[in-house]
Amino acid sequence: MTDKNKPKIYSGNYILTSSGIMLIGFFIFTCFMIYQCVLEGNNKYWMIIFSFVLLFAFFTYQMNYFILTDEKLIVKNPVWYSKLIEFDLNQIKDITIIQPYRSPRCLFIKTESETQLVRASSLKDKTWKKLKRDLENKSILIHDKVGLLESQ
Repeated sequence: MTDKNKPKIYSGNYILTSSGIMLIGFFIFTCFMIYQCVLEGNNKYWMIIFSFVLLFAFFTYQMNYFILTDEKLIVKNPVWYSKLIEFDLNQIKDITIIQPYRSPRCLFIKTESETQLVRASSLKDKTWKKLKRDLENKSILIHDKVGLLESQ
């Protein structure tokens, strides 16, 4: 595979995002609460663990990143390894970059058969700009509702 055909990966440090920091905080709090339950002889710490698992699922599910090849746009998740979404570039009608209220930036991808909203909480502005530019270079119509301006 030549350098030109090499897939480009658009990812960020998901641990240092607001979701990652909150997840670490919830983990520390959960460990503290379990420790307190054990010291007091309370065996109902399973509720605390269940709550943490729900929060873990909520915060990590939106930590997606993108891989762009010559034929596909691939969405992966660094925590949920089984999560893999592939879009054929020739099937994509357009992509809108949006940021819903109190949510991370997203790609709203419209294909000929479906539409899908893909959240990516770990990408920084610089990475979003590169992804936008590279998608435009692949002749994909991009609507930027966030206002990512190309740096001079």
